[in-house]
Amino acid sequence: MGKESTGQLFSETDNVEKVFNFWASKQKRPQVCKLTEERRGLISRRMSDGYTAEELILVIKYYYESNSDDARWMRGHNPSHRKYLGLDNLFRKKKLGDRLELAKNWEEDL
Repeated sequence: MGKESTGQLFSETDNVEKVFNFWASKQKRPQVCKLTEERRGLISRRMSDGYTAEELILVIKYYYESNSDDARWMRGHNPSHRKYLGLDNLFRKKKLGDRLELAKNWEEDL
């Protein structure tokens, strides 16, 4: 493996950890959150789909901080009072594009 390939692997690993650490910082007990292989794989797959670490972080930020009805619903303001803020939910492949669009529009309005 050449230096360039090794650098790209470190870059992807760093970006996966960056996304995970941002999500973990939003949890009630971030110190107990673990970057499992499942979570690592999910983040890595979404980056392989073409999403950047910054875009994935923006989606997390939107759903934790926005006052939109959609974000509030995901935070538990729904009939069952259930939260849907796990990475598996936030980064659901079929919904991530729309979620990113909402997050970008929200960011523009800040």
